[in-house]
Amino acid sequence: MDEQRLTRVLVVDDEQGVRNFLKKLLELKGAIVTLANNGYEGIDAAGHAAFDWIFLDIRMPGIDGVQTLKKLKALQPSAKFVMMTGYSVEGLLAEAKDDGIFASIKKPFDINQVTAFLGKEFVRSEKEPLSVLVIDDDKAVLDTFTRVLKSAACSVTCADTGGKALEAIASQDFSLVFLDIKLKDSNGIELFNKLMQLRPNLKVLLMTGYREEVEKDIKGLSVRGCLFKPFEISKIFQEIDQVRKEKEASADR
Repeated sequence: MDEQRLTRVLVVDDEQGVRNFLKKLLELKGAIVTLANNGYEGIDAAGHAAFDWIFLDIRMPGIDGVQTLKKLKALQPSAKFVMMTGYSVEGLLAEAKDDGIFASIKKPFDINQVTAFLGKEFVRSEKEPLSVLVIDDDKAVLDTFTRVLKSAACSVTCADTGGKALEAIASQDFSLVFLDIKLKDSNGIELFNKLMQLRPNLKVLLMTGYREEVEKDIKGLSVRGCLFKPFEISKIFQEIDQVRKEKEASADR
């Protein structure tokens, strides 16, 4: 992909978890991301490279987001600024809006809010979408995975029964499968074995809310690993990123 066509983003936040979350999400959207853990580092980064977008925490130690915003706008007048707020900072946010910010998003992040915003404002990566199957009988889980995976440029198929999962696997080749160990109509481990008979090279990541039982249940199975409920969204992104890298490496051989 031609890097000149990619969106360049600077993320300035003193929380490592916020920086890493946005970096993964933005990179999956096809952006080139630079991280800064305070306003001073953000100003330094803006003095050495041009950015299309700057995500900026409004409250940081040392130099706050509004002060940083004023300096960054002088360095990057054409950039679009998104302020990130996690406290009662109406006064600071009002001041930032006076300085012409593009938008604001609240912390802790609602994944729906962030992906909806990015879906409107960022172009997706030009890489081929990954085809992913999610097997779970909980509609809330299926809805969450659909939103998250689509934000990561994946084509998503959902199955809420073992029968539907087998039909999907028989008719389509998936890059990755997320499989709940406990289904109402099927034993997840038995279903896993049936899936592998149909697609011996299938990449499967198990899901469970029963951490204590999982080690004996999956011992000896050729699975990628296990996600525990409630899910950490960053781990889903990590798996998608890793599968995409493996697929690209295989294509280059």
